Amino acid sequence: MRLRTAHCAPVLMFMLAFSGCSSTNKPVDVEGIVLLDNEPVAEATVLFIPEGNSGQPAHGMTDENGKFQLTTFKENDGALPGAYKVTVTKSVPPPQPPEADPGDAQSVVAHFKAIKQQKKVKSPLPAMYASAQTTPFHYIVPVEGKVTLELKKLPK
Repeated sequence: MRLRTAHCAPVLMFMLAFSGCSSTNKPVDVEGIVLLDNEPVAEATVLFIPEGNSGQPAHGMTDENGKFQLTTFKENDGALPGAYKVTVTKSVPPPQPPEADPGDAQSVVAHFKAIKQQKKVKSPLPAMYASAQTTPFHYIVPVEGKVTLELKKLPK
């Protein structure tokens, strides 16, 4: 099964493989990869948010190769079958300000000025993927089977 969300060049690729359990009360193994411009995205958070008023969210963190496994109750146990919105985020910490010497007032002032001047570092991922309200990605975790999900950037 393949879902397509747009007709333009791929910006974010995300492939999921599901191998199933026969019960809807048990998580289904979910693993995948997050790519941006065909390159793996390391240290990104993948969040499956249940659609509707019921369900359990599932989350995973990508490794250096962009690969992840979802967790619902126990580490890497997967996601419960059902409909989800999928978000992908990545936080990049700002660079460290220069060190301050507590006995040197000038270095302390320089330290705090550097902190104040630092602008929030933007995520390398398009912002639309970070919010449940703007993500174009909706997915149904099956009770069993294998699925590939292809994420693409929507035209503006």
